[in-house]
Amino acid sequence: MFKKFNRKFFGAKIIFVGRDQYSGEELIEEMEILPGSPVIVFMGGAAKMSPAVSDRVKLIIDEGVARAAVELKATVVDGGTDSGTMGMLNASLGERDHKGYYIGVSPGPLTHLPNHPTNGHLVPLGGAHTHFVLVEGGKWGDELNAMYALANALAEGVHSLGILVNGGKGTENEMIENIVDERKVVVLEGSGRLADKISVQLHRPGTFGDTNIKNKSKDGDFIVFDITQNPDQLVEKIKAYLSPA
Repeated sequence: MFKKFNRKFFGAKIIFVGRDQYSGEELIEEMEILPGSPVIVFMGGAAKMSPAVSDRVKLIIDEGVARAAVELKATVVDGGTDSGTMGMLNASLGERDHKGYYIGVSPGPLTHLPNHPTNGHLVPLGGAHTHFVLVEGGKWGDELNAMYALANALAEGVHSLGILVNGGKGTENEMIENIVDERKVVVLEGSGRLADKISVQLHRPGTFGDTNIKNKSKDGDFIVFDITQNPDQLVEKIKAYLSPA
């Protein structure tokens, strides 16, 4: 079922899996991970951000999301790439010497290992990750079944939380996964696109349009955080959900 890569890169363990050939528990076992830490599922992108918004989002990710993950020693699951907002998180967790697991789940054929040759159209993976799950598939989204099977298995018996930054059409599918899995999602208001659409709907019901997220979500699924707020407040909010007193 699994074919392990025969080397480690930047200390990261890498496994390749076919689509729908895995369970979350099998992925955890194959990666030799010990569950039990709180889980952060990070999603979104950076498209159509102005330079000012990008700078602010980078600060919020560093001093808010990454700092909380480090202080909680949380397990972080994301799309694995060193681009956009995931690249920001990858840089911050690396610089902050995050001691928890940091697992990237990506379509293998669309990515390349850090500092490895590429033909130009592949997206680099982030070097701060401790593990990668590279899934067979030729398009973004082919990795989602594996990602959420893994996230749900890691979250068994512990608290988990999603973080949405910006995001486009593809991220809507991730949001629906979180809703179905009953995982609350912190929506970073002001980061643009999907995040702002959701925050507008929460503030002014009826303005979001007829979408799957609107149809499937219920009160309490989303926690809105304005990126103009102090990142310390985001740290406290994340800790309150992942490590309640």
